[in-house]
Amino acid sequence: MKIGILTYHRVVNDGSVLQAYCVQKALSRQFPEAKVEIIDYSPSILWWTENLKIISKRPPFIKTATITKMKSIQNFINNYLVLSSRSCSTDDLKESVHFIENQGYDAIFVGSDTVWEARYSNYAPVPPNIYYLPNLNSVSKISYAASADPINPDFISDKKLSQKIANYIKDFDHITVRDETTTNYLNKLGVDPKYIHFMPDPTLQYDFEELVQQPQIQKKRPWAAIGFSEVKKSAASQFNQKGYDIVDLDDFTLNGNLIPGAVQSVKVRLGVFALLDFLITDRFHSSIFTLKLAGSPVVFIESSKKWPEQNSKGRDLFQRMGLEEMVWRYVGQEVPKNLIDRCMDNWEERRYDLDKNINLLYQEWVRQINTIAEKI
Repeated sequence: MKIGILTYHRVVNDGSVLQAYCVQKALSRQFPEAKVEIIDYSPSILWWTENLKIISKRPPFIKTATITKMKSIQNFINNYLVLSSRSCSTDDLKESVHFIENQGYDAIFVGSDTVWEARYSNYAPVPPNIYYLPNLNSVSKISYAASADPINPDFISDKKLSQKIANYIKDFDHITVRDETTTNYLNKLGVDPKYIHFMPDPTLQYDFEELVQQPQIQKKRPWAAIGFSEVKKSAASQFNQKGYDIVDLDDFTLNGNLIPGAVQSVKVRLGVFALLDFLITDRFHSSIFTLKLAGSPVVFIESSKKWPEQNSKGRDLFQRMGLEEMVWRYVGQEVPKNLIDRCMDNWEERRYDLDKNINLLYQEWVRQINTIAEKI
């Protein structure tokens, strides 16, 4: 049997490449006799979006650190991902369908990540695109912890487009999604709820210890990381007053100085997460890496600009882990002076149930992967 994984694996983002790695490892374990590979497809629009990140509006106009990080992602892909022998980069649906048809897959897993984006994106062509597997009728189609979050309400209002998407999703042999927002979105499209199943994000199920490389730096004080630019200054001030050193996740600096090796290596960046003592972020996978590797408190920022309703993927995840009180709804206000202390108190009350709740999520993953195995 030949299994293909269709996901966002060429985004310059550690969470995206690591979730692709986790899906690949999980399916290889579940189907040891199968050839499991990531379909090396990426939209042209994604290529342009990522490469524009190296250009700055101010001198120096080329961001060398971004180029270095891009190279580190590529090195990880080369060393750890099993890719299809041929690659394809196009926004044309017919071309992408033809490319996948010629690979001879018996089953295709779409996901995880936000592969079903319910918005006009800079990372994928306008839906229904190849991530819905249209006109591929000779393979088993499975969505693997797929997500549509965040969702643009105007996107759903396009009835003609919604009907097309719904028809393609209904053609899947098994549908799993990673958040309630995506479930509700599919319901609104007309997909029967009984065919939609929850599957946690694959990074929750994987032990990253073998990939972690500690940065060559002496830790003198506790580290607090801030991954949300709007509150970076005020949050850093509060953490400094409490005796923390500040990690900036945008450029992987510690108190303004580059952390050795972090820009150059995905594994060292994981090592940074393993050393964190506190994290404030709006980033989904950064939250998971910190909780799993460091066991430290995480405040997830749910920005009203990105999530007009209180239904973010972060809130959904934290609810399932019993940590919803660690979600901070941000509507442009200053960081509350008691935010750190309040969240530390909440963390102390709930941290002992975290492993149990993650194990419950793992059991749900086991149920879904076994069901999928029976269908293909």
